[in-house]
Amino acid sequence: MSALLVSFCNTTGPAAARLAVYDIAGERLRDLALSDMPATIGTTGLATDGERIYVASQVARWPGSARSFLFTLARKDLSLLSTYTFRHARDVHSICWRAGALLAVSSGTDEIVRLDLARGVVVSEAVHWRADPNDRKREDSLHLNGICLAPDGLIVCGFGKKAGKHWSSATSGFLYNADRRHTIAAEVEQPHSVTSDGEALFFCESRKMAVRAHRGASLRVQQELPGYTRGICRAGASLFVATSTGRRTSGDATLENPAESGVPHGECTISRLDPTSLAPKSIVSFGVGALEIYDLLPADDVALWPMARERRGTSLVREPSVQE
Repeated sequence: MSALLVSFCNTTGPAAARLAVYDIAGERLRDLALSDMPATIGTTGLATDGERIYVASQVARWPGSARSFLFTLARKDLSLLSTYTFRHARDVHSICWRAGALLAVSSGTDEIVRLDLARGVVVSEAVHWRADPNDRKREDSLHLNGICLAPDGLIVCGFGKKAGKHWSSATSGFLYNADRRHTIAAEVEQPHSVTSDGEALFFCESRKMAVRAHRGASLRVQQELPGYTRGICRAGASLFVATSTGRRTSGDATLENPAESGVPHGECTISRLDPTSLAPKSIVSFGVGALEIYDLLPADDVALWPMARERRGTSLVREPSVQE
């Protein structure tokens, strides 16, 4: 893989980029010019079926809209093939492709919804899994956000219940196998971006600015990074993890979500890690408060993608590169 597709959430201004390409060798971001996509406040989950790329959005920019979109893009040139407005899901976060269908995390309802598609066009939407089958309130009480398909089943992560008014009080996050109905990890502080490479589960413990690897029965590896960790993918021989600027209060060693109150802290970075040790091969910074990254997706052959502004990064850590 030569590049990563990057999604940005909570963007500011109607002209702000919502997607970009990260050139792995050149360590630079190129905004994508996708003028045919409806304007939203940002994009979240990314997935592919090989021929098409699926992009989940946050809500539209126009007044009165509270719905998320699913954009289906052609893999070759990112031309817009279809736009679907979620009917049931609310506040859609991560998505994953599974056996001919797309599974989307409906954070606003504590559910996973299944989208059946025909040639990239959604033909049905239904609840696939509900965190609490007896709860019909359809509220965001656990802040489910990450999803992936692992050899052992469908994995979802969430913050857990709040102890106070804000999500900063939710410190009992979890990873859960929705197929086998058992908890994989508990007491995780704001988990995001769970992914599997077939041998291990990787996920961000965002509040601790960390990425963690779960192998076997224990969490054996952890690496701290310079920001609010969110966005992971395995590409070639490396694991890539993104960070964004978060919020920190005086005397607190943890880092809260960028939407919380406090002083900005940390940097927008994309790190290249060894997937076994999680040791950094490179950490590329795009500055403080530059972008809020949500997801990463491996990509190659991006020559026909519509590129716009280039953002060069600053290398914070560099080790001899490994051929992807």
